Amino acid sequence: MQIVYAPAVESTQDLAMAAAHGGAAPGTVFLADLQTHGRGRRVVGELRRWHAPSGSSILMSIIVRPALDVAQSAMITLAAGVAAAEVLRGRAGLDVQLKWPNDLFVGGRKLGGILAEGCVDDGRLSAVIVGCGINVNLDLAELPEEVRAGATSLSAEAGRSFDRLDLLTHLVPAIVEAAERIADPATRPAMLSRWEALSAMTGREVTFSAQGQTRAGVARGLEPDGALRVELADGTLTAIRAGEVVFGEPKGADVLPVV
Repeated sequence: MQIVYAPAVESTQDLAMAAAHGGAAPGTVFLADLQTHGRGRRVVGELRRWHAPSGSSILMSIIVRPALDVAQSAMITLAAGVAAAEVLRGRAGLDVQLKWPNDLFVGGRKLGGILAEGCVDDGRLSAVIVGCGINVNLDLAELPEEVRAGATSLSAEAGRSFDRLDLLTHLVPAIVEAAERIADPATRPAMLSRWEALSAMTGREVTFSAQGQTRAGVARGLEPDGALRVELADGTLTAIRAGEVVFGEPKGADVLPVV
């Protein structure tokens, strides 16, 4: 594992993407204490921002090189979420759960998120950059008011501080291994089952946007390709592969920035 550290950067994702195009090895990590332009998923044309005071969180991007095509690369987000949730459960003793496609939750509040971006060279997926933002020793009072109510941190939940380096040394190999497992058709079903076991969504009412309309249903697990399966009011099933899905009505703490 090679770690490239800087106290402050615009975005670890940008640094990792440039290094991946340059041939950097899988498992290379770009780590910062502060991001001035940390970004999240683009939802309905809006590029979400990640808020983290300096030194409070894990802000990193990892280069992985899974044997997947471009259309399958979104599954890396799910795999990285599984790895992160399992590590945090073990190291912090908290009931960390997953919200499709990329959020880490504890007690109904957002703890962190994953952003996976494909690196495409000559029309093929040469790497995936896995961005990971986790609120570790974050004083929630330091967050912008508009996101404070729906956010949390490891320290806020556990009542103690955590060694970020210890967490990092467990998170990185777990995420790299999870990316390899989701890329292998033989181990992919088990990885998706691990995601479902950690899901905060299954059996819950959700709202999502599809074809310009807002619709509601009940989350019923994952499709074999990682799409979210939702049961509509008439009993039919639909698969959500892109966009935003929120618990119940699309308001309040469920509409949060992502990493």
